[in-house]
Amino acid sequence: MPQARCDPGVKTPRAFWLVVLVAAVLLAAQGVRLANRMVPWTDESAYVHLGYLVVHDRISLFQDELTGSRMPLPFWIIGASQVVAGRSLLAARITSLALAVVAVILTALVARRLGGPTAGAVAALLFATNGVLVGYLSAGVYHSIAAVILLSGLLVIVGVRQPTGNIIGMAVLSLLFITRTNLWPIIPGVCAMLLWTARGTRERLALLVAAGWAPAVFFATDMRHLKVLAYVPVLNRVVVPLGYPRGWELVDIHAPTSFDRVWAFIRFARMHEFWTIAAAFLLIVIAGRFLRQRQRVEMNTYVVALIGLIVYIAAWQVLVLWSFPKAFVAFFPSWSPLVAIVLGVGFASVLHQSPDRRALRFASIAVLIVCCVGPTLIIRHPLLPSGADADALPLRDLNSAAEHLRRLIPRGAKVFLWGDSLPVYLADRTPYLRQIHSVYTFSIVDNPQLVEKSGMWGRREIQLWLGTDADYAVLEPAIVTEYRARWPARVQELQALLDQNFRLVDRVQDFRWMVFDVYERRRN
Repeated sequence: MPQARCDPGVKTPRAFWLVVLVAAVLLAAQGVRLANRMVPWTDESAYVHLGYLVVHDRISLFQDELTGSRMPLPFWIIGASQVVAGRSLLAARITSLALAVVAVILTALVARRLGGPTAGAVAALLFATNGVLVGYLSAGVYHSIAAVILLSGLLVIVGVRQPTGNIIGMAVLSLLFITRTNLWPIIPGVCAMLLWTARGTRERLALLVAAGWAPAVFFATDMRHLKVLAYVPVLNRVVVPLGYPRGWELVDIHAPTSFDRVWAFIRFARMHEFWTIAAAFLLIVIAGRFLRQRQRVEMNTYVVALIGLIVYIAAWQVLVLWSFPKAFVAFFPSWSPLVAIVLGVGFASVLHQSPDRRALRFASIAVLIVCCVGPTLIIRHPLLPSGADADALPLRDLNSAAEHLRRLIPRGAKVFLWGDSLPVYLADRTPYLRQIHSVYTFSIVDNPQLVEKSGMWGRREIQLWLGTDADYAVLEPAIVTEYRARWPARVQELQALLDQNFRLVDRVQDFRWMVFDVYERRRN
């Protein structure tokens, strides 16, 4: 690997580590603040609630009662936090935040290896001060876990002597397979790059084994793990004979318009506006240098490969989320450190190659200051309360709602739930397993065989649970209203069983973002 040139910015290891320490402290401080202020969403609820059940009760994410669309590693880690610290959203978030701090350090190390100490310091600062990313990385989901795995694998690849580094790094990246399905394309993408540069058949075979060990172990340890293939185009044909539906064909998914997709990109750029400014500045500098000197801009081979990897990952995310463009912004944090690394290397190069151009150096420093300070003050995170709710304390109110539910529903009661499961989980009450993963696991297709294998619930479950089995029903009126507008007959059937067998005992509105109506079964 080409050695990084000495740069005039961060000159000593002590200075480099001081900046990295500052970045880690900044991220931790901002992360603690955001962890206490962000409103949870259905993905986070699933990771926390199901994570506890996976670790504590040894359920399988791929049994018939669950969708089988999520990979297990984040559930193990988030679930462990719940077993150790008790039922707590904050404990899950602090666990993710601790991993995010590790990700900052790894970002700095990879960037230093590619572009020198200044590149590492700048990359760490850009990453640690991006409030939107810090918010996602501080949530009780998979982002921090994926970022640590991705950066660890890349650090081994660029920092350890070859071919050992490539093989071990590829083995680390293989763990992305059991982290999140949308990250699967990274494994063959990096493997293809390394196979291209490999020397000899033995090294290529070793790379293939390193890339495939995690998928191989995953599928070999439990036949039920094949269920995840139901959500993979083409490969879902393999599991159709096992009774699994193809993907999300049982649920109501709105087809996005062309405007929705265009707006998703505009929203992404606006949400990360300061990184957009930083990238635009570097592109202008590179274009100006090319037009002025009429010569190609030289870049480290690894940097070029990293830029290619970013484009490759981004293209796959767009493809995976083509029917869910609003989620583009939420899928970025896992691999966002790669962009921070490229930006860090880019700014270090500008500072290093322009010692006699004071105006350009000052402009670069000014842009960096703006792009580090700005996103700590202007945080366009969709889950951060704003406006009239800017001073709200969501975690306090969430715990109040859980306590309210705890008073209304006795321990051991069977609970029918149509709404977010997090308040019920924190109340230590037990909803039906099929209703935990998401508020949108209600099947609009009346096919009992497919519903039974899919982890969904439908008419048969409504009739059984509300007819004779459930002791209590907890419904989120906003979700019921949403479905009533599109599927009035199904909701009317549910409402008829509620009216016949239950009575409304209270409305839980302590947590304004999730209001619940609690029904108790009539006792004759």
